[in-house]
Amino acid sequence: MAVQKGASLPVPWAFGKRALLRNLLLFGHDVLSACDEVRDSGPVVKVVVGSGIHYVVNDGALVREILIDRGGAFSRQRESEALRATIGDVLFTLDGEAHRRRRRVMHPSFSMAAVRSDDAAVATLVDGFTDRWRSGERIDLHAEMRRLSVEVTLRVLLRCPVDETIAVSLAADIPILTQSIAARSAASGWRRATHGSHRHRSARRAAQRVHATVGSLLELRGALEGSDVVSRMRTTAAFVDGPPVLSSVQVVEEVVNFLVAGTEPTATILTWALHELSQNPRTERAVQQEADSVLSGGRLAPGLGSQLQTAFGVVKETLRCYPPPTLPREVGRDAVIGGYWFPAGTRILLNLHALHHDPERYQHPTMFDETRWLHGEALRAGPDAYLPFGAGAHRCVGASFAEMIAAVSLAAISRRYVLRTCQSGGPVDAESSSMTVPQGLMVIPLPRINGNKASGG
Repeated sequence: MAVQKGASLPVPWAFGKRALLRNLLLFGHDVLSACDEVRDSGPVVKVVVGSGIHYVVNDGALVREILIDRGGAFSRQRESEALRATIGDVLFTLDGEAHRRRRRVMHPSFSMAAVRSDDAAVATLVDGFTDRWRSGERIDLHAEMRRLSVEVTLRVLLRCPVDETIAVSLAADIPILTQSIAARSAASGWRRATHGSHRHRSARRAAQRVHATVGSLLELRGALEGSDVVSRMRTTAAFVDGPPVLSSVQVVEEVVNFLVAGTEPTATILTWALHELSQNPRTERAVQQEADSVLSGGRLAPGLGSQLQTAFGVVKETLRCYPPPTLPREVGRDAVIGGYWFPAGTRILLNLHALHHDPERYQHPTMFDETRWLHGEALRAGPDAYLPFGAGAHRCVGASFAEMIAAVSLAAISRRYVLRTCQSGGPVDAESSSMTVPQGLMVIPLPRINGNKASGG
């Protein structure tokens, strides 16, 4: 049945047609302020981003409906093409039956039971990582959390030791890949087809290095069977009917995909979470006391990560306060959602930042308060008020994995160290792309002198 345009509402310009200049300038500078400004303009509004018109969806119910996409009208084509060009044909780039078969292989590896079996290993690795810190020495917090995320992610994916030199190299290459993917996704068609730029050449070289490193680590690991993600993937794949789901090349590509997809978001979550602890003494003490209790003797028995309720609350609140600002989609065929007409070819921005800061859903939405996740407020906000990992069939398969790594890492760091910021007040500089990434956040780690005194601190 054809979609009838006449039966639907036209999408208005944000601030009205006469404010076209304001629309042109809106997303050119401060993305987060732009997300806030358009929130009150209507459920769906038009803005100019770059050289094209985008529809910004501000209504949570409509955002969730588009993400679930039962009618198959909304695609991630540009993002999929960018990821395919950089990494290969991985879960994110697939649709339809190919996506369902691959996801059946991936999902058990990231189930809650599987994730909880890894929390003890994460805590031990974080302790070893922070042994390198020197009291009073300034560190770039985001760069440090990126290196930690690389080591932890590889440890859980492959369960094999990773040399510090390899981790440093991967931590340098992964941002090149994420920036290239974001640039390809945002570019117009002719620019996406142009691969001769310095950025694309640099990204190709970085991708080759990352693929080679992961391939070497898989060879080093060999046919070892165990409880790591790769073992679980291979075991599950053997029971999926039809042609083989994962070749050896595809295993490498999926590990690279998880490494790239997991490193930057986890590093960003940890950086903001640790920054918020340094600004909120009450929350900092609550996390420390919980860590002292649960991480007794510096060791976490498998499954005890579920007792880190305050740490998980801090992670969820961090994702609420600092989500991906927007999620892009493209209209594959004419559709009507919530009474609004979406013509084929339209670019869409799903305004997650506005949803997560909606004063009608959250009390004091600009305030960092992890207790909203402990006392039921966040649940009362509804399922369409918190969507950091998306929704529907394409919801991030590693969401529980990322939250576990962040919560256990946060607790393990807080048990041993207090981090004090070097900057003198004011907001932290941040760059907004696929995530809101803090820039130049320097901190000084100080061994704790109360509670469980830091060992080796």
